[in-house]
Amino acid sequence: MFTGFGGTAMNPSVTNNQILSEYDGLVWGKGIAGIIGINNFTIGLAIGFDNLLDKNKQVWIYQGKPWLGLAFGLNLN
Repeated sequence: MFTGFGGTAMNPSVTNNQILSEYDGLVWGKGIAGIIGINNFTIGLAIGFDNLLDKNKQVWIYQGKPWLGLAFGLNLN
């Protein structure tokens, strides 16, 4: 499981033109990931959800929608 804070560009295109200004919004992301290591390589799959933490959260098109991510890594030790 993971959780953390991040940023997102807020503008008319991600709010269906509900806001006219542009700014960087604070997002709280959370989810679960599975990672497997093979020799010096790692690969993983993650699924998560993001929540905008300001007054425009009701119009942000990604509010609470799931996302899927891939993780790749290389162990240099």
